[in-house]
Amino acid sequence: MHSTCTAAPPAATSEEDRVSFVLAQLRCGALRARHLACEVDAIGIALRGGMIPPDTAVAWLRDCGVLDDVASPQVNTAMSACETCGNNPCVNPSFCAASRKTDREIGQRRLPPGIPPDWDKMSLDALWVQLSQARRTPQTTIEAIMYSVRERGIAALKEPANVERLRRCDAAALAQIDARISKLSKGNAR
Repeated sequence: MHSTCTAAPPAATSEEDRVSFVLAQLRCGALRARHLACEVDAIGIALRGGMIPPDTAVAWLRDCGVLDDVASPQVNTAMSACETCGNNPCVNPSFCAASRKTDREIGQRRLPPGIPPDWDKMSLDALWVQLSQARRTPQTTIEAIMYSVRERGIAALKEPANVERLRRCDAAALAQIDARISKLSKGNAR
């Protein structure tokens, strides 16, 4: 079920060896705890996202050794567990209330440009189409090209990195680069 990182401590070794052994066991225990936390998070995400029913979540938690004596939600239909921690009664009402408040605030945060407001309700295909639409070329890409041209001359445009940058540029960015190179060339001709 669970792999463990326990080994018999080395017999009759120096203090330094025993310290190393205990530190290794602590690292192993910390990794097991992180793995378990990730698995519990995955169960919560799957349950919240409607990917698994409550009975499956409870069975999965039991398999992880997190829940040993939890009734199946179908067995106890009168259960009114806390919507945040799932316990009945809630073991820490103030923490759960603060968590719900934070979840609401996170939902109200401004999304980065280009992210649709209903991204979490969109299908993956629709979200991919939305996110992969052509966008304006970042100014940093233009500046990287111009830096190369200023440092190494017009031949820098044939360098693989700049060829790739130019390939990703939209028409407005190419026009800006062309105008700046023309201006740079005129400035050098004097």
